[in-house]
Amino acid sequence: MKFTEEKIAALKAMNTKVMETFNSLSADEMDIKPSEKSWSMNECLDHLIRTNSSYFDCLDAISKGNYHASAWSKIPLLPGFFGKMILGVVSPDAKKNTRTFKIWNPSKSKYGTNLTSEMILSNNVLIEKIKALPESELDRIITSPAGNLVNYSLKMALEITTTHQIRHYNQAVRVKQESALKNLNPN
Repeated sequence: MKFTEEKIAALKAMNTKVMETFNSLSADEMDIKPSEKSWSMNECLDHLIRTNSSYFDCLDAISKGNYHASAWSKIPLLPGFFGKMILGVVSPDAKKNTRTFKIWNPSKSKYGTNLTSEMILSNNVLIEKIKALPESELDRIITSPAGNLVNYSLKMALEITTTHQIRHYNQAVRVKQESALKNLNPN
């Protein structure tokens, strides 16, 4: 299986998991925050939606053959360093919580709706953009939407994106489990 096919399969599997786990919840349930410093399930999904969409222009430009990375992308070893570092930080196994870049912060604390369908739509758009990418472009160095200094390969960007989704899906599942426990034991 080609790399892009693996990433598409991972996104489709995530869509199924998100639908099965969160679709039946009410807007109020999706907006529950375990603490002021924690994200709700909706905030986790909104963060992933924002992350996906921040790559759309880049992926479109690569597909059309008119993408240009920042000058920082030409510094040897820097893209490999950033890619590996970010992949480690967003991994579901990462022990330490980190702050996200401002552009990817959830837009609200209360949404008044369940963002499950928006998350699935976002992944479906991402899937279509990945399908349009030439496999020959996977080693191309791209500039992160987070800033010009941060660069990594397109292949690493897709790896980061799909791995990152697992991390925040797991986070949202923990929020769901904590809220269910609180409902069982209100004291």
